[in-house]
Amino acid sequence: MATSSADGTAAAAPTGADGRTGVRGRTVDRGRTAAGRGTRVPVVRGRGPTRPTYARELVQGRESLDLEAAVGVAMRMHRWETQRSQREYADWRGWSKSHQWRLEKRAGELTLHALARALEDTGYRLALVHVDPLSPVGEAPAELVRSEQFPRTEFTARDAAGRRFPAHRRVHRARVAPRWWSGRYSTSRVQGPEWTTETAP
Repeated sequence: MATSSADGTAAAAPTGADGRTGVRGRTVDRGRTAAGRGTRVPVVRGRGPTRPTYARELVQGRESLDLEAAVGVAMRMHRWETQRSQREYADWRGWSKSHQWRLEKRAGELTLHALARALEDTGYRLALVHVDPLSPVGEAPAELVRSEQFPRTEFTARDAAGRRFPAHRRVHRARVAPRWWSGRYSTSRVQGPEWTTETAP
């Protein structure tokens, strides 16, 4: 491709090894042609500033969103919905600005009770879900845990002191007095325990 110089003579524009020709500092593609006409059409590459998409940061941020970070984002979202600064929001909810800062930045340092209370009336809540422990993290389908999924004895079986039985033992209703009780109260009229972990004979 030739250009005209100031003295009227033709000068060849520099051509790169990739077949592209520079025109006044711009780059054109010599290989493209106009559809149906067979003539070459130079394509001018843009020289304007580009803006980052932050796609990598977005993916990394979403993949690293754990419970602590999720609580912080939820609190910030509710603050944005109510259009309140951190101090204004803290005064509105009835706690200190430093507590609001912890909710947004270090929620993992707070108790479950404090987190549950903070999320009240925000449109968010804490929930326990059940996943397959053998599935890759983040790929297993999550199922919201309901009370019906736990054994009844977790809610009903208690010993004489009102305590739960050891978690690694199977608890069931006592049809007959347990061996330990029979040996201790065999001559007593004291009613035997309602629950036991012993296997019925």
